[in-house]
Amino acid sequence: MNKTTKEIMKAVQAYKAAIDAHNSEKEKLDKQRHSGSIAPADFSNKTEENNKRLNQAITARLQRFNEIIAEYEQAYEQWATVKGSDVTEDMALLTSGMALDPSDYQSLEEKHAGNYTMVKAIKSHAERNKVSYIASTVIQKEPKVEALLEMISAARSAHSNSNSGIAIDMNSIIFSGDDEFMKYYGQLDRVISLGE
Repeated sequence: MNKTTKEIMKAVQAYKAAIDAHNSEKEKLDKQRHSGSIAPADFSNKTEENNKRLNQAITARLQRFNEIIAEYEQAYEQWATVKGSDVTEDMALLTSGMALDPSDYQSLEEKHAGNYTMVKAIKSHAERNKVSYIASTVIQKEPKVEALLEMISAARSAHSNSNSGIAIDMNSIIFSGDDEFMKYYGQLDRVISLGE
């Protein structure tokens, strides 16, 4: 799981913890009200405070998602820069004049998946030599950002109905653990990755 995906997961899990705390407090206050152990005014004040904390958690989650998007775009700009220091010995294969077949390009790309400079060189070489292969790494900004926005959209829907008593949606289950998450969103995670 890449760094950005981990941050999205943390935001969802923090929101889930806030929902759980809200629901626990609501249940406690309801029991106190029904047993008569809390004055109506105190019940009203504490319920209002509890709802305010949940609304703050909703706002914090949305702000965090916006921060993640901005951080990602900045990280992309740093990652997507050709650097001579990122050139590896495999560059000799691309400059040797030797004909490479699709599986060669595919293997090279998989080997250098997190290295923008090498992946760009591999893709450029294949294109210049008119060799089509199944690419495993996305380096263009637009599809990476689209994948990020798709993942954040799913994250926004996770637990979105928890405070209204509506049954937990599929994204709430998926965002509850790494294994389930990667089963459903692993491809987006791979597209979003900036080599970390």
